[in-house]
Formats: sequence, C-alpha cells, structure tokens
Amino acid sequence: MPMSSMRSDHEGCGDPVSTSSSHLILNSVGAETLHDIVSEHLQLLETSAAVYERNGDYADEILTSGWCRTMSAASRKLCNTDDDRVAASCGKWHCHHSCWNDTASRAIAEERPVDLPCAGGLRLLAVPIVASGKVVGAISAGYGNPPLDTDSLTALARKFEVNVEDLTIQARGYVPRPPEIVELAKKRLVIAARLIGEMVSRAQIERQYHMLFHSMLDGFALHEVILDENDTVADYRFLDVNPAFEKLTGLTARQLIGKTVLEVLPRTESYWLETYGQVALTGVPIHFEQYSAEIGRHFLVSAFRPREGQFACIFHDLSDRKLAETKLKEQVNELTRWHDVTLGREMRVIELKHEVNQLLAAASAPPRYHMVAETDSLRSIPDE
Repeated sequence: MPMSSMRSDHEGCGDPVSTSSSHLILNSVGAETLHDIVSEHLQLLETSAAVYERNGDYADEILTSGWCRTMSAASRKLCNTDDDRVAASCGKWHCHHSCWNDTASRAIAEERPVDLPCAGGLRLLAVPIVASGKVVGAISAGYGNPPLDTDSLTALARKFEVNVEDLTIQARGYVPRPPEIVELAKKRLVIAARLIGEMVSRAQIERQYHMLFHSMLDGFALHEVILDENDTVADYRFLDVNPAFEKLTGLTARQLIGKTVLEVLPRTESYWLETYGQVALTGVPIHFEQYSAEIGRHFLVSAFRPREGQFACIFHDLSDRKLAETKLKEQVNELTRWHDVTLGREMRVIELKHEVNQLLAAASAPPRYHMVAETDSLRSIPDE
C-alpha cells in the first residue's frame, strides 16, 4: 500500500498527538520517521496503531480502516468536548481507554507485551519501548476481524451510539487477514518497538554528549588528518569545536570548522602536526604539556583517536599556572640574592671585628669583641 494512503484520518476522532506535553519519543525519532515505522506493520493489517510516551501522551496515531475510524470517532463524540485531554478522562472514549488504559499502560508498567480484547470488537497488542534500559513508552496495534453477527454488532452500536446498519457496512468492508499475516504483523510490531527504543537511546546519548560538549570548561576539538604523497601528516582539518575551545583560541567555530590548522593558524609548530599525526595513525592516546607560540598559551593536552584518520583533543589551559610558577620562581631567586648579600655583609663585619681584636692583642690590650665559634662562621659578642 502506498505510504500516503497510510495517513490517519482524524476527522471526528480528535488529534491527541497535538496536545501531548511529553515528546521524548516523538522528538528523538522525528514525526515522519516514527509514522513510517508504525505504518510498516499496518500495511499488513489496515487497522489502527498508536505510539505512547510513558505518561500516556500520544507520539503517533494511525487509523487506516473504516471500522477503526468509525469506532474511534463515535466514542470520541460521546465525550462531548473539543479538548482531547478532557476526552481522554471522560470514560466514554472507549477506543482510547482500551488502547491506553487496558493495554499500553499495562505493557509499560509490567514491562512486557500485553494482548487483550478491544472495546471496539478487535484485539490489541501493546509492546513496551525500551531505551537505555528503561521503558519510555509503548506501541500498540489492533488486529483481528470485526464481528459480523447481528448480536455483537447491535451491542457495539448501542455502546458507541452509532447506526447498526452503518456499522455492519464497515464490518463487512474489512478484508480478513489470514493467521500467518497477523502473526507476521505482530512480529513486526515487536521489531518496531525495538527500533524505536534504539533510536531513542541514540538520541539520548547524543543529547548528553551535546550538553557535555557545550558545557565543559576545557577546550575540545575534533579533527581529521591530511596526508601528503608519502602518507605523512601534512595538515589537519577542524571537524568540530566546543565553546571553550573558541574562547581559548579566540576563533569561532564558523572560522574553524572545515578549515585546516595551517589555513587559520599558519605559524603552528611542526611538533603539533607530528604528535597528532601519530595519534591519528596509530590509535595510541597521548597526554602532554606544550606551549603554543601561535596562540601564546600553555596547554595540558589529551589526544585520542575516535576513528581511523581522526583525532580528538581536550585542552586544559595551564597559562595562569605557568605564570604563577614563573613569578614564584622569580620571587625565590630575589630572596636568595638578598639572603646572599645580607649574609656576605654580616660575615665582613665579623671579619673586621676579628681584625680589631688582633690589633688590640698586638698592643697588649684586651680584646674589644668576644668571638664565639659557630658552624661555618663566627659570631661576635661585644664586651660589657
């Protein structure tokens, strides 16, 4: 069946997707892709299907058969409100109640498929959607043939407040599916739940990476190496940078991404090319401290290879620490110099006092200073 004919007809049935507040599945997979996935198994059944977020909000809904559209629209009308949220809790939207309350919510709570009769005369299978080890929603589908006996049709017409003749026309208009087709559709529903869960998991990981990438304080950059005719790294191209890297270099992502380092920083030292080239070609990570004359800052760098021919770097700016270390070293040197000067002066005074005592001794006079021997020096004590 062409995909365009699989579009749900919500006329009279409400549009519950538009009122949803939780969009984890919908935003992770995308409306069009999600609709295509759900439509895949419905091509075999031509009934109805829905994808629910964990809180019961609709991520997608498809009603393909006249029977399902008739029953859903009739029970939706019984709620006597234009608000789908109010209708969902009115107790008379029988199709929604069967699909969500009886099957999908139970599949989520029990973390297993649930297969139960539907209020609209078919059966419903709901399969939980698991992403990153947690149930994030469920996908459900109707299957089976509408009843054709008069008693069942009359009972449904009374419950849904529709004309029994119209209901009979819709029931007879549905083409029965053989059991093997129904079983195949069930298997596809399980596969669809698994596929949606995997897509949500990947989207969650991407969002976490994006948040870390943009909030980390250290600079981060992803590159690909450019080899010359001798397979030697001659340059490398920026593939992505985070805001911290922009701040470190003073260059924006717009100026960097897609450009090579020698295009934007032409005086880059060969050391960087050689070091990063080894990482990209061998896959061996490296950690080192290095001063970039082009940027004028000291960095602690961690480089690794995410895939062949690429390397990623995390830059921690050491410039302030290096400046503080230099100032501290200068202060220590200055103190040492003053210590040496002061100590030299003290030693000269002691020597002079010693010479005075020697002159007095030569004149048979008592010494003026008492000299006390100490380690590597003499200390004088003046006479009383």
